[in-house]
Amino acid sequence: MIQSPWVLVLIVAAVALWARGARPNAGDADDTPWNWRIDPLLAFVCGVVYAVVAAYVLAPHYVRAGDYGDVDFVSYCSSLGASRDGTTVGYYRHHSALIGALLAPVARSIGVLGTLTGGSIVAGGVFASGLYLWARIAAGRAAGIWTVLLAAACQQLLWISRSPSFYPETTAACVLGTAGMAAALRWRTPRALLCGGLGTGLIFSSDARFFTVGVWCAALLVLPVVSGGRAGLLRRAAMAFLPVLAWWCVARVVHDSVLHGERATGVLVQSFGFVSDVPGYPRDAFNRDALKEIDHVWGVSPPWKIPGALIGLVRISRLIPNSSGMEPEALQLRTAYLLPWAVPVAAGVLAALAALWRRPWALLAGLGLTVPYIANLMLVYRTLPHPRFAAMGMVSVPVILGVGIGAFGGVRWARAPFVVLGLFLVGAVSGVIPGFLSPTAAWRLPICANNRVYDALARATHTGVRLPRLEGDSQSEDSLGCQKALESDVAAGHVWVPFADAPVPAECHPDDAAAPPL
Repeated sequence: MIQSPWVLVLIVAAVALWARGARPNAGDADDTPWNWRIDPLLAFVCGVVYAVVAAYVLAPHYVRAGDYGDVDFVSYCSSLGASRDGTTVGYYRHHSALIGALLAPVARSIGVLGTLTGGSIVAGGVFASGLYLWARIAAGRAAGIWTVLLAAACQQLLWISRSPSFYPETTAACVLGTAGMAAALRWRTPRALLCGGLGTGLIFSSDARFFTVGVWCAALLVLPVVSGGRAGLLRRAAMAFLPVLAWWCVARVVHDSVLHGERATGVLVQSFGFVSDVPGYPRDAFNRDALKEIDHVWGVSPPWKIPGALIGLVRISRLIPNSSGMEPEALQLRTAYLLPWAVPVAAGVLAALAALWRRPWALLAGLGLTVPYIANLMLVYRTLPHPRFAAMGMVSVPVILGVGIGAFGGVRWARAPFVVLGLFLVGAVSGVIPGFLSPTAAWRLPICANNRVYDALARATHTGVRLPRLEGDSQSEDSLGCQKALESDVAAGHVWVPFADAPVPAECHPDDAAAPPL
């Protein structure tokens, strides 16, 4: 995380000066002009293929135990159950009100468990479509295809497709919003600015965890507005920022409809809860009452208090001890999940810079928009490199690599080499060709999914199956809320349990391996 607010100010100011000095269309010829008959179709195909392959073919390599889960499953289960039933009892206020509102109608038809699970698969497709659009806008169709393909080699991103939570939907919304922002930077037309404003507002409204991404996009949205000079400045500003204001109003309505006037937990409390789990973090350094004063909830808190929230984030991050992340478990996770990507990412950055240095707006749409994701990845690297924390930042990895490969080749890709490279990458990512990208590569560390999904379902169905490691959660408010929601679904016949056809390896859950299957 950025250690000083002045660093952010200087970065944005430097980019603003650069953008103001650059002529709107200087060095910005598009090698592959946007085609409404081809590109939306490609985005849809990429999304469908990725969703199916990620959830059913590639994810099992990483999510061992056959089951699936999220460490906070019972709280998501309880939240969706509360939203579906029109109550706030059991709704965990850290979670996205927007996603709760969107999923509630579906949960009334197919149940909470089916909605969370099916939603993760569908959101994986939307996520992949957003990745394609982001990279395609920045560097062409080849970049979009390579980005989606390389995302299938990042186990943190594949894990999302098996996470029964709100996280897949919020991540998909964030990436789709970033793609809209890429259009605003790349083309700077009124319609493109409208896409940028809609995308930025969507990011802000999706979840408090993506607050820094929204702030970065809002800051960059100023650049295409001012780059066109004084003529039409007000019109461009309106096209760019009125959609952001509209999203603020939508978020306010959604917040009130889901939480019935109660205040959600905003970005600062969420961030404090994350970093305060870091060993050695001085929990008493921040007064809880003081935190609430500078906390920020999009759609509820006044927008002009955003700078105060940013300053609070910086203050929180600066207290992370230098010795954090040095525990054996953290070092193992870092080695297995993050460090192997360092060299490929550096190569991708160099390739993108070499190919796009004469097309600065394309470079900004590609690499420039990865900055907040990389900042998140650096924070996770220093603290808790668990896949569910690293997933947000890992979005930057396939984008950088895809933009680098696509832009460096561009229209210079001859058909034969293009097809050969594509087949090689497909084979490498799927594991047919052994190597770095293979899901069975020796450097990868499989993720042992936990059993909270099955434990909650066992309670709801009264099967008597008990998973010992979760006994302590049996009477928590979230667990009871989840059990109530699932009991209602069982009574209505709305229980869908996918990904349940494999046993639990003893190395994942030694205490649970002997538990009978559901």
